[in-house]
Amino acid sequence: MNLSRLATEPDSLAWLGPVVLTSGSIIVALLGTIGLIWRRRQDRHDAVADQKVSKQASESDEWDEVRVARAEATKYYNLYVFFRNLFYDVQAALKHLVRKLRDAHPDMELDQDAVDALALKPDADAK
Repeated sequence: MNLSRLATEPDSLAWLGPVVLTSGSIIVALLGTIGLIWRRRQDRHDAVADQKVSKQASESDEWDEVRVARAEATKYYNLYVFFRNLFYDVQAALKHLVRKLRDAHPDMELDQDAVDALALKPDADAK
């Protein structure tokens, strides 16, 4: 078939097949491209959503964090109590030592800041 002869005959519909085939191919290619672009966009959106979900901790991870925080707080509280008790033990030992020193040497005068620091009561006759 000669295309020039098809175009010259006005009553012939032989040109309709190649035009419909070409138009259909263009439309199918265009729809495929649009579908591919849409699918890529959806994949990117899903990847971002998955990344956000993966950053969020699960409930068991959250409870593990709470347990770790409690254990750390307990450890530091126990250290605080230990050093507080140690401070009071040392303070009581110092008071006992200074009282014993004062009782052994009543003529020795203690500085007022030492008396205040150790909360020693001055002698009644010193007034």
